[in-house]
Amino acid sequence: MRFRARLSLRTRIAVLAVSVALLAGQAGVAAQAPPPPPGARAYGMGGAFVAVAEGPAALHWNPATLGGTGLGLAFGGEDIQQIAELYALGQALRDWDPADESALDRFAGRPLHAPLSGLAAIGRGGLGIGIGMEATADANITSRTANLGGEERTVYEGSAAYRLLVPIRAGYGLELVDVPSVARLRAGASIAYYTGAAGTYWGEYDYNPPAVTYKRTVRELRASGYGVDVGLHARISPWVAVGAAAYDAVGQVTWSGTQTEYQADESGTEHPGQAKSIKEPDARHDQPSYRAGVAVTPPLLGLTVAADVDSDSLLHVGAEWKPLGLVAVRAGYIQPLDAGSAPNLEIADLRAGVGVALPAVALDAAVGVESDTWRVKDVMLEATLGF
Repeated sequence: MRFRARLSLRTRIAVLAVSVALLAGQAGVAAQAPPPPPGARAYGMGGAFVAVAEGPAALHWNPATLGGTGLGLAFGGEDIQQIAELYALGQALRDWDPADESALDRFAGRPLHAPLSGLAAIGRGGLGIGIGMEATADANITSRTANLGGEERTVYEGSAAYRLLVPIRAGYGLELVDVPSVARLRAGASIAYYTGAAGTYWGEYDYNPPAVTYKRTVRELRASGYGVDVGLHARISPWVAVGAAAYDAVGQVTWSGTQTEYQADESGTEHPGQAKSIKEPDARHDQPSYRAGVAVTPPLLGLTVAADVDSDSLLHVGAEWKPLGLVAVRAGYIQPLDAGSAPNLEIADLRAGVGVALPAVALDAAVGVESDTWRVKDVMLEATLGF
């Protein structure tokens, strides 16, 4: 009976972790660091992009610079090695033989976290319409030794979480002032409808000899809400531009759902408790965030140097060099303005990227590296079609 209770818990943990691994392989999804903003060109420049943004990507970065006609697709992820680990964990649990005590040892005590982001946007004139993705997935398997039926065995417990938020956005940018070869001022705004789903699952043993039972907790939420972004962009000389944007300047995103605890008796039969209603604001979109920056494009050099400051007190510095016009090389760096926050910086602070501009399509790729370990942490891809 006790052995069956142990298998019941293992089965449930397996189902939860497999679900998270599958979500990570499809659309990503989690609960720690948020995914990086979409766009390989912006990412390669360290996120110093609010005064540089153009084309469909402007729908996310600065709606004031919306203009032209094109289709943009961007996709990327952080801690990309852990996406493969989440998938491997799912495979191991799917093929797991409970008699093999070592099957999950490589995953025990190694929390996994994989954020992903994406954007698909189309622009025509000053109008932009698009759909984004903010997705994260987590899994954490732990192990310990317990006396089950008079035998010392390794037991596995765990938790899993996913979070998927999808903004469906429309924006418009228009020109307010245009003095040829002197100055130009643009303004823009976008509104987004947010929808999404999130879940957190816990499973653990309640070991009180001679009885061995387990309990699991299921928390499932749905998101809904809206947000309004506004932006300004000014070219104050032929070579200098400034930009500023307020994200979620107006709006609210709320998560609502239930949390239920299931307690199993020694036979493995589950007894659900009363579902608890949950309603809470989204931590990232419940209040406005801001970004302001400057971009300098010296004549003849094919070079753009940019710097942004955001409301998280991060300085973004980046450069883009187009020596031949068709090929671009990019580099960027992120530095906390508050030195005390540096140890908590969970992003790749060194960025690099390349791009190729063909007659009908521009292809861009970028990577992020942690400067202390020189580990490649993020990868971002982007394609922009002109028509």
